Amino acid sequence: MPFIIVILVVMSMRISMTAWQWRNIQTHIKQTQAQYKTGYLAIGQHKGLIRSTIVLLVVDENEKVVCLQAMRGISMFARFKELPEWHGESYLSPCQSVSKTEQKAIAQAREQVKREVNRQTIGGNRHDTLSTIN
Repeated sequence: MPFIIVILVVMSMRISMTAWQWRNIQTHIKQTQAQYKTGYLAIGQHKGLIRSTIVLLVVDENEKVVCLQAMRGISMFARFKELPEWHGESYLSPCQSVSKTEQKAIAQAREQVKREVNRQTIGGNRHDTLSTIN
């Protein structure tokens, strides 16, 4: 009987910590949206065997990287860290100085920006507000 109680306590702790982490991620995304008023915001994610990565890519209307942040791992202690080496570069520039999981997450975010840029260019109306592409 005590074994079942321990398992239930561990499971409830894990669920609450996961919810807390996702709330932190959502808060960080909203803060990034508030900080950058124009351009495109894309979120890339790659789930590796050991480590997962979430990337926030902010691109301005000239298609230059304004902000690139990566969160390695999805534990409750993981936080977004700035990757400043791409600031001012084209969002399509190669990214070899990061891990494979980060490269895949960045590639996913790039595809989202590319689709949004193409959609707005074809439609003929480029938006002045930051688009969350998800």
